Amino acid sequence: MLVTSKNKDVIHVLSAEAERGFNVLGYIEFEGHIRSACFTMKDGRARILAVLSNGLLAGANVPVSSAENGMEPFPEDIVAITYRKIDKGMNMVISNHTNGDVFTCGDDKLLKKYEFPTDKRA
Repeated sequence: MLVTSKNKDVIHVLSAEAERGFNVLGYIEFEGHIRSACFTMKDGRARILAVLSNGLLAGANVPVSSAENGMEPFPEDIVAITYRKIDKGMNMVISNHTNGDVFTCGDDKLLKKYEFPTDKRA
């Protein structure tokens, strides 16, 4: 489960398993404020997609265990954040879990398809 707030650059990742008590596993820090986020599957692994306020689409691995230090974001070697430039004004991201297609929409009210982010830095 993902939790974020408007105008924040972090996503908190929570366990979705009752036996783990729905604990907060930690958080991921991105290079922009998060407008929308969702889960997707890529290369057989669960990933997070996020539309950022600075015109970027961000992708990250979903951590499977708790962070060693809950006061610091997950390290880069665990989440492997990648970025892709997208049209300005985008404020929502959705993904097709079966084929991995990534779509955004925003101020122009058009549904736009993008490839999964691949650039290491914004």
